[in-house]
Amino acid sequence: MTDDIRKALESLPTSELLDALRGGDSAELRPEVAPIAEEILRARGVDVAAAIESLDAADTYVDFQALTTIATFGLAVDAHLCHMALEEAGIRAWIFNDNLAGVHVPLAMAVGISVRVQPEQAEAAREVLAAVRSGEAAAPEEKEP
Repeated sequence: MTDDIRKALESLPTSELLDALRGGDSAELRPEVAPIAEEILRARGVDVAAAIESLDAADTYVDFQALTTIATFGLAVDAHLCHMALEEAGIRAWIFNDNLAGVHVPLAMAVGISVRVQPEQAEAAREVLAAVRSGEAAAPEEKEP
């Protein structure tokens, strides 16, 4: 049985073995599979821990130049409220130029403080903001202890 597993794993490319170890497509590996996959990768000259750490870091990489501006504000507080609403809705967002408000408020108001999201989340982000602006969505009530 172990020889069959080894043969099957040896036929896989390094990227698929690493993905399996990270819990990718085959999230539930049988207990005997992981050590064999690691052994195969080490035999291929792969530092398994470093490779997995690198892949995890790549998953969190954000191309800031590709972000889409969904709203621009004159005041940092408004931009931060927008950011909070998006984060609450599960949409990762970033604020740009908010440091200008601390340096020179009129400059920040002129340039604008933008809130940006990843392009694939822009439509959902605009819907969240529209719901907040219309009053359909509101901040959650504080729960008493």
